[in-house]
This record gives sequence, structure tokens and C-alpha cells, in this order.
Amino acid sequence: GELFHSVVCQAMALLLLLSPLLVMVGRLTAVSGTLIHQNNESDLRDVSLNHIPDQHVQDEERRSEQDMKSAVDDLSQLIQDNSNMLRELSQTLTSYVSQHASAAAATAADPQDGEHKDVDIQQLVPIIDELRHKFLQQEVKVEQIKEQVLLKDNIILEREETLRELQTKAQQLEETIMKQRKAVKQECEAEIRNLPTKKPSHSPARDCTDIRLQGETLSGVYQIFPESSPSGVNVMCQMEEEAAWTVFLARHRQTVQENFTRTWQDYKTGFGDPHAEYWLGNDNLHALTAGDHSYRLKVVATNLRGEHQSAEWDTFAVADESNKYRLTLKGYNSTSSLFDALTGVKDNSIEDMSFSTVDMDNDDWSDGSCVVNHDVGGGWWYRRCGAATPTAPIGNTDGKHKVMCWASTVPGGNLLFMGLSHLLMMVRENDDTAA
Repeated sequence: GELFHSVVCQAMALLLLLSPLLVMVGRLTAVSGTLIHQNNESDLRDVSLNHIPDQHVQDEERRSEQDMKSAVDDLSQLIQDNSNMLRELSQTLTSYVSQHASAAAATAADPQDGEHKDVDIQQLVPIIDELRHKFLQQEVKVEQIKEQVLLKDNIILEREETLRELQTKAQQLEETIMKQRKAVKQECEAEIRNLPTKKPSHSPARDCTDIRLQGETLSGVYQIFPESSPSGVNVMCQMEEEAAWTVFLARHRQTVQENFTRTWQDYKTGFGDPHAEYWLGNDNLHALTAGDHSYRLKVVATNLRGEHQSAEWDTFAVADESNKYRLTLKGYNSTSSLFDALTGVKDNSIEDMSFSTVDMDNDDWSDGSCVVNHDVGGGWWYRRCGAATPTAPIGNTDGKHKVMCWASTVPGGNLLFMGLSHLLMMVRENDDTAA
């Protein structure tokens, strides 16, 4: 009777243990299903440089893997904790069956008691068989899930290694592209600088208008012979449909920007490369525009958004060095798209101003030098620091001074300064004085 009672108690305990086991296996089955679904999706994806799994997908897969491992560990611990009870139940059942067989003979003496025990055994055996069957099923499921977790873990490790290799290849490819881009850019700039200077085949040209009269129609670098340069000077000629302009200031972005923080002597003789950025020289400007020849000025500017604007003035002349290269600038064309930041701003017109450099301050600003404090070293005809800084460094933002900029007016009369990425200043002889 005590042995039978023990078997019943252990069987009930196993029934109680079966419930959390079923819950745990259900949890494993759900996580396993998620992993299998993710694995199927992974098989469909083409792992290449064009497809690198994003961080969200990787994080989701790692969390699924962690959930699976955690569930397997919990279930394994639960089975291990209760394995002794299963063994004890098995031993108890074996002992009980043995004792029942030994007592079979005694049932003849007491048939009623034997019938009662047979009934108890017959009721208990199906329950125990069912428990054993369910435990065996769950053990098989646990082993299957363990195999799936191991397989998924290997797949994740392989994918992480593949991802690292792809990232390394992508980085190497990007570095190679950057190096090739830099090399091509330097090669192109070198080819531009090495373009042969076009020499006129006729009598020496005084300016680009003469170059055009000699039959040249393409913009480029040519050699002219102003009175100040009997040996000739190279300039950029900007050829238009009906006119040829001699560029005396060229600014644009390049790998190494020309330094416009120069002395009086540098601005006197000129500097830079006419294929790129340069200043023609104040002596050459005087030789071109002084005397009986009447010249006009044209400015072509490009802002930081790539928008082009231009303006023209009817009269442009530069005095000699003894007069500090004093500027004459008049006759702004009202149809111009570029605001008159040179003569159109009250108390800041550069008309009749002397030239200033870092070592020669000729402006009208009583508090200091416009070149030093506002133009960061670039020489120009400043009055009170002006509304344009054509020789300042090329920047990346709009704003007054410190970078190459050009002003425009806004409602209320205030000035709005726009940064420039490209600037050309050029002159040509007026039609009524051209020879």
C-alpha cells in the first residue's frame, strides 16, 4: 500500500513538472520558428557589395539567437533537475510491478483484495505510460532545437565573417576611388597649366581685342605686349561672339589656391598662373587703360549655389605707380544682373581710390587697414572696406569679409553679402576708341 502510494505521488509530481516543460518547449518552438524564418530569408538574400545587412537586421538576429540559447539552457537545466525523479519513479514502478507479480499467488486466498489492487494498477499504468511518452517527445524536440541553434549560430558566424570581408573590400575600393579621383584631377590641372601659350602670328598684340583681330576666336592664354611689358606677358583672353576681353583677375577653386596675400611689389608686377588664378599686374593695367585708349570693365561672378551673374562699367582706367594706381571707374550698366558693389554703395565707392596692400595702406578707414582686417591680405582699391572683397580667400559660406564675397541690397537698403566660388574681372577697349 505504501509503495503504491509512493508511485501515485511521484506520478502526480511528474504531471506538475510536465506543465512548465510544455511551456518551455513552446517557447523554444516559437523562437526556433523565428530563426528558421530568418534563415530562409538569409538564404534568399544575395550577399554582395550591393547588399550588406543593416544594423537593425543584425541586431534582431542576435536577439533571436540569444533567446534561443537562453530557452535551451533553461530547459536543459529543468530536465537535469528532474532526471533523478524520473529515475526514482522508474525504479519504484519496477519494484511495484515485481512485488505485484510475487503477490499474484496470494490473490487466490483473498480474491477481493487482489481485484482491488489490479484495478489500481490498471488505472496507474496508462498515466505513467503517457508521462513517459510525453517526456520522450519533449527530449526529442529539445535535441532538434539544440541542433537548430547550433546550425543558426554557425550561419551567423559565417555571415559576420562575410560581412567583415565585404566591409573591408568596400573600404579598400573607396580608398582606391579617392586616390584615382585625386590623381585624375591633378593630371587634368597639370595638363591645363602646360597648355602651350598661343603666340600671335601677326604684329604684337596690345590686348585680347588685337588677338581677335588677328583671327583667334577661342578663349585661352595668349601673349600680349602692353607698353609696360615689351617682352610680352601671358594673359587669359575671354572670347565672346562680338568682343574679346583681357582678364586681369581670375579666381576659382582648385587643389592649391593661389596666395593673394601679397606685397605692393607683387601686385605691381603681377603673379599667379593665367591658366588658373592670377593678377595681371598694376603696371600692365596702367599701360593698357591709360592714355588715349578708353577701356570698360566686366565682372562675371558665380555664387556658392552655382548661379552666374555679370555687370559692366563704361569707364575703367588705372593711374601709374606715382599716383598709387588710382582707379577711375564710372558708368555702371543698369541692365547688369550683378549688383554694383563697386560704385553703387554710398560712402564705399572705390571710384578715385588708391590701391592698398598688406604693406601699403591707402584706404579711407581711420580704424585700421581694410586689407589686413577685412580682406585677409588681398590687395584692392578700398575706401572704407567696401562691399566686395575679390582678392580674399575663397570660402564655403556667405557673409561679409574674410572670404571672397560680393554685396547686394535687400529691402530696407541693407547689404546682403554672398560668398563667391568663381570670379573674373576683365577689360576691353571701347568700340569708339578701338583702332
